[in-house]
Amino acid sequence: MSPQRWGIAAGAICLSIAALAIVALPIGFASVVMMMSAGNEQLLLQSCAQGDFTPDSGDDPEADWQAPEIGNITLAQVSKSQIAVAKQGWLTAQELKFGDRGAIIFIATAMQESTLGANPTIRRPNSDGDVGVLQQRAKVAWYGGQPTMAANVAWLNNPANAATVFFQGRTITAKETRWAKEAGTDPSGPTGYHIPGLAQIKGWRDLPITVASQRVQRSKYPDAYAQHETLATKLVAQFRAQAGTSDTTTTTTTDIDQ
Repeated sequence: MSPQRWGIAAGAICLSIAALAIVALPIGFASVVMMMSAGNEQLLLQSCAQGDFTPDSGDDPEADWQAPEIGNITLAQVSKSQIAVAKQGWLTAQELKFGDRGAIIFIATAMQESTLGANPTIRRPNSDGDVGVLQQRAKVAWYGGQPTMAANVAWLNNPANAATVFFQGRTITAKETRWAKEAGTDPSGPTGYHIPGLAQIKGWRDLPITVASQRVQRSKYPDAYAQHETLATKLVAQFRAQAGTSDTTTTTTTDIDQ
């Protein structure tokens, strides 16, 4: 039963119990409770006592987490952990000479892919093997560069690593293709293949954010990145103001066919 239906049902039953309790005072309230069907009496009585008609989801953060309404998140609503992810992307962009524009693209992309890391499901691979703040593939000989999928998961769950690959891409080595064969999985490409990062996207600085992000991410929903550009821009402006410097970075790109 859904939480909403459970709440309605539990509320109605609690009222019924209260009425029965009044009627059943001569024979004792416990006798009335015993007449209830087995299974949910303990939960129901506890809910009635607390006025809480929502089933307990336990300590599982995935059961409690709900995605925020898309496009309506303000700067004041961004959590400290989300700011930390955004700040790491901004720092990596500066270190690798992608500047504030690169950081904006990263943050908007991470907001769409993982709500800037707030979605608790991202720490383990989905059905495609994607993981982390950018949902990058953790299979061997893909984005992680590690000998096992487990090692790639750990590596890509570090936002600094995820950002680095997003900006620079990475080249598949002979060692990785051998690891993939041993693991029984297909590499992203043959030895020497370079998974495109932002650096390989011709004119990425001047492209709409939907185009720049999509050419790296290959998402099923390329237009979704644009709705996060305003928030990403505000976060980058905040980081820049805190740094007390101006953005003077430039980067070279290697043109590839897209």
